[in-house]
Amino acid sequence: MIKCTFLLPLHDNDGVNFAANLLANIRHRVLAEFGGLTVAGQSLGYYTMADGSVAKDETATIVVCVPDKGGVDRLRAMVAEFGVILGQESMYFEVSPDTIVEFVSTSPETPPPPNPCDACPVKGISFHMPC
Repeated sequence: MIKCTFLLPLHDNDGVNFAANLLANIRHRVLAEFGGLTVAGQSLGYYTMADGSVAKDETATIVVCVPDKGGVDRLRAMVAEFGVILGQESMYFEVSPDTIVEFVSTSPETPPPPNPCDACPVKGISFHMPC
């Protein structure tokens, strides 16, 4: 799996919020194509437009795991289309090819990995610094 991230603007360049159903439709299209996404939070950024003006953008960070290079290309094309729909000059799109992404099974048939801290003197604490 290849991790991709894009920033989804929450309002237009005049500061008018996009309709909630428009943003929901964008998320639904990504979900339908790739089977999942994460809205990793909101952030505020600034972008110098081609005409030299500075746009202030409040965005949602969308993280999507795609199966292969073809998935990266499909998502990139979708993000470009979203930018056109939202009236954007450009859209932030990031590919993290060196990030290892896996979905860990929580099935009872999957044995848990060995705990490297079994010999640790700190007992009864689920999460602590490595020994």
